[in-house]
Amino acid sequence: MTGSIAQGRSTSKGGARIIAEYARRTPQSAALWKEAAQLMPGGVTRTVAFYDPHPVAFVRGSGAQLEDADGNLYIDVLNNYTALVHGNAHPRLTSAAANALRDGGIFPAPHSLQVEHARRILSRFPAAARVRYTNSGTEAAMLAVRVARALTGRDAIAKARGAYHGTYDALWSHVGGQSEAEGAEARQPGVAKAVHALTHVFEFNDVDSIQTLEKSAGHHLAAIIVEPLLAAAGALLATPEFLAACREVCDRTGALLIFDEVQTSRLEMGGLQEHFGIWPDLTVLGKWIGGGLPIGAVAGTAAAMGALAAGSRTFVNHSGTFNGNGASLAAGLAAIDLLDASAIRQINAHGDSLAASIRSALASRGMRGSVTGYGSLINVHFGIDHPSRVSDTNTSDLQAMDWFHLALLTHGMFAAHRGMMNVSTALGDDGVVEASKRVERALDSVRETSM
Repeated sequence: MTGSIAQGRSTSKGGARIIAEYARRTPQSAALWKEAAQLMPGGVTRTVAFYDPHPVAFVRGSGAQLEDADGNLYIDVLNNYTALVHGNAHPRLTSAAANALRDGGIFPAPHSLQVEHARRILSRFPAAARVRYTNSGTEAAMLAVRVARALTGRDAIAKARGAYHGTYDALWSHVGGQSEAEGAEARQPGVAKAVHALTHVFEFNDVDSIQTLEKSAGHHLAAIIVEPLLAAAGALLATPEFLAACREVCDRTGALLIFDEVQTSRLEMGGLQEHFGIWPDLTVLGKWIGGGLPIGAVAGTAAAMGALAAGSRTFVNHSGTFNGNGASLAAGLAAIDLLDASAIRQINAHGDSLAASIRSALASRGMRGSVTGYGSLINVHFGIDHPSRVSDTNTSDLQAMDWFHLALLTHGMFAAHRGMMNVSTALGDDGVVEASKRVERALDSVRETSM
């Protein structure tokens, strides 16, 4: 969701006050963005980083705190979209990365950090026997699809409407919540029609939709790829019945089941596949497993991952100069070791507490809204109750979300423009209490926009 305030939504007196206060606090951010816009398209390097009237520019981060170019401090509840599960600049992670760089950092050959990191990953995912590294979640999803196509001899794949699996062409369609579908075409500009035609779309949490997919395209499918929690469309948690239906269709048709756990692998020791007890053939990983540095990975069964081994009958050639680089793996090892079962319980409890406080604050102010998610990963919605499917977000109050996001920033809290928040191990009990207070102040500002 980008720059919606400037795209025609009304500005009330209360909304004008929020914008004015944000502009007053962030003149250096505005100046930096204007300069960046002369050098980079839109003044950003990722579309999601832009929002009206200008994005805040950060100069440093430490733990659960960020500082912008104007010296304002923020509680970080975005953590670079779940990548920083231990907060910003964690000393153990930065030290590990620095040591790896001093030792050379990257080699065109195997090294011990790859072995140790792979051992940690596979110990968490009982359905996986092998892992291969990439440089991002996008690359990992692309590789998983390529493996599925090689093993099945089929080209078609299926994904959920609203799901974001990175920017690989075959997966770059029907991205984001249905409530903003009018602004996000099913086939994104730049994606070839022939590629788009091979991507089938089903409705998340709709067993009938999966069964219809099986009837219409089942034996043409190489894979079904699905997030156990639909993150980009509002942190909608899958139902056990829906994921079981995905598994059953793959079993009957010979397609591979791919779980995208780039964001959800932090929610349980074995990701949400452990929570549901439903095991995919391939798992796409990324973000936090690199300790704040670029990384992606595909973990899977020995049979599926065998396609990447030289000499395989269906050999899939896979290269990448920075795959499995030492700095990312060293920082990732530290991140994995720190995120043990106890740490996961703690951040999930903190996420549950923050979600409960937001629900209570909405109710006490007579504001219609809801909070979705699981544990440490949550999403605030306005104008709707208990969404579980993308279609449920059709009537979301996106104007209220615009104001909420800017109000959070003016009260010193950094969350995603779409209302997504996630808790790091750096936040702590006191941080949750303070974050809840700042959300309440932001909600008061939002309520004033309707007065």
